[in-house]
Amino acid sequence: MSKPAKRSFSFEFKLGVVQRFLAGATELDLAREFGLSSPKLIEAWVRTYRDEGEDGLRPKRRGRPPKPDAQGASGETELEILRRENERLRAETPIWKIACPEDAGTAAKVEQAPGKSHRAPRAARSRVADREEDRAQADA
Repeated sequence: MSKPAKRSFSFEFKLGVVQRFLAGATELDLAREFGLSSPKLIEAWVRTYRDEGEDGLRPKRRGRPPKPDAQGASGETELEILRRENERLRAETPIWKIACPEDAGTAAKVEQAPGKSHRAPRAARSRVADREEDRAQADA
């Protein structure tokens, strides 16, 4: 034999039963009158009503909560959030280009101090480049 299906009760039904109980009817009498499986059900409704008020008797959403709408936690829209992020990224870009000019996609101009050359350290240059530079200095 299978269990009977779990019944669900409307907000109005629960509220009516709770109000009748608070008016003086017993749990057992109300359970029999309305065909409820147990007087404990009425007890639970009354406890919820006393703790949370009428809203506690309303049906609760089940399952995964819905996705938040297009507003952030502070009430701003997705468009405002994206615009603010774009402003922040535009401000960061020049710093990035200065820090990594080879990655910037365009050659960054670096001001050169007078009399100083922008050469790689000696260990990083090839011998061929050294010889070519030595010849150029000798010819000059």
